[in-house]
Amino acid sequence: MKTASRRTERPADDGAAEPGVSSFLQPTHLSNESEDADITLRPAREVLENPRFPAVRERQFRETLRLYSVNVFPGRVSVDAWRVLLIGHILGIACEDMSGGCTATPTELKRRMALHGLIGPRQIDVYLNRLVATGDLEIAVNPADRRMRLLRPLPPLVNWYWSFLDIYQASYSALFPERTFDLIPRREASFLPFMARVGVDDRCMANVMTALTRDPVLAAFLGRGGASLLLHAALLLESQRPDQGLREADLLAYGIEFGRSRSHTRNLITLAIESGFIEESGRRRQLLRTTERLRTTMDHYIADTIRMSENTYRRAERQYLASRSAG
Repeated sequence: MKTASRRTERPADDGAAEPGVSSFLQPTHLSNESEDADITLRPAREVLENPRFPAVRERQFRETLRLYSVNVFPGRVSVDAWRVLLIGHILGIACEDMSGGCTATPTELKRRMALHGLIGPRQIDVYLNRLVATGDLEIAVNPADRRMRLLRPLPPLVNWYWSFLDIYQASYSALFPERTFDLIPRREASFLPFMARVGVDDRCMANVMTALTRDPVLAAFLGRGGASLLLHAALLLESQRPDQGLREADLLAYGIEFGRSRSHTRNLITLAIESGFIEESGRRRQLLRTTERLRTTMDHYIADTIRMSENTYRRAERQYLASRSAG
């Protein structure tokens, strides 16, 4: 991967990070995952049956669509599951050894991403270079071994990830106000690596796969770029104007906002109809509407993402507090 720009060649200890970011980049001890075995997932029904869930679901749709716009998403490119995972890995490993170690390197990042089987090394290189070009990431010289490069997330990338966490923190705080989740709204910089690291570990990824396999048809559909956002947009628009119906043009506009071509979005709409998630309606079948199957399936999917995020928070919180107690 090319890292020849002058800005990316600064030594890793040059103090370039903004206040609040430098503390995130300090080496951090992370507890063994087995220590968190007693922190279990909340049952899905506790989310689905909560009277606040409809309002939380709508906010989740709205804020997710905002956060994944190409004008907001790191690199100013369309979002994909592998890109979100990659950002989590970058933030998770960047703290591990910033003072001369060899963990936070592009090579190690590719090794960890290979475990997910979603993306190849060349595509990772392209996206890393894009993040460098847009000021989201620095690939700096390791002062202990100048042949080695270290990944250093810059403030825009860190701030985007906080916003990503904010969506879920707001959801489980609204659903379960009796619990505290204060480390996220406080933006405790030294806590962020724990959330990023736990969010992509084996246990978390196993939970994600369990949630996806609840409906194999949905899992196959979400494998297409921008597919989940199309469903979010359809459900949000329908909830905001239940008497008007959906138009193809409305969904095409969202597709452009997320960096997808009109033809790609049309193909997604066709696939959504074939999958039983959207159906044509109106006298001339010129309108679209979501199906009961989609609404039920997405309710479970949103509930799963909320309870998994809450579980991640609790595990990260325990590891973070343990590290502080250990000094």
